[in-house]
Amino acid sequence: MEWSWQGVLVHALLYPVYQVVSTARHELAHAAAAWLSGLKVTEIRVIPCRRDGRWYWGYVRWEGTPNVHCHLAPYYVDLVCVPFGIWLAVAPPAWHFHAWVAAVVMLLISPVVDKFYNLLKWRLHGRGDFAAAFGRKE
Repeated sequence: MEWSWQGVLVHALLYPVYQVVSTARHELAHAAAAWLSGLKVTEIRVIPCRRDGRWYWGYVRWEGTPNVHCHLAPYYVDLVCVPFGIWLAVAPPAWHFHAWVAAVVMLLISPVVDKFYNLLKWRLHGRGDFAAAFGRKE
């Protein structure tokens, strides 16, 4: 495994792609849980955008009242992604090094960052997935 400044630059430039793929994983998990719960999914956004005066990485809209699993679905998916990402991270890459880095970023780093971001958003601002699942911060 060899790092180079060129490789770091390539992955830094690819960050927007990683973010869109990770946002798609997150939002599609919400959408799948909503659909499996019998809700009608009306909109899925996986590109950063403004809505209601706020910036969002992405979002899902549905008709009906969601259950807690609709809000927590991305974190259930992470229960599979993160252990697989850890396994990839500690295993020497038997395949193309840059593909290995991309997989570790999308399966390990991104889900962990997303989880902490959403926990902070809940605890500091009373918003996000965990607020919707467990209630607003008092």
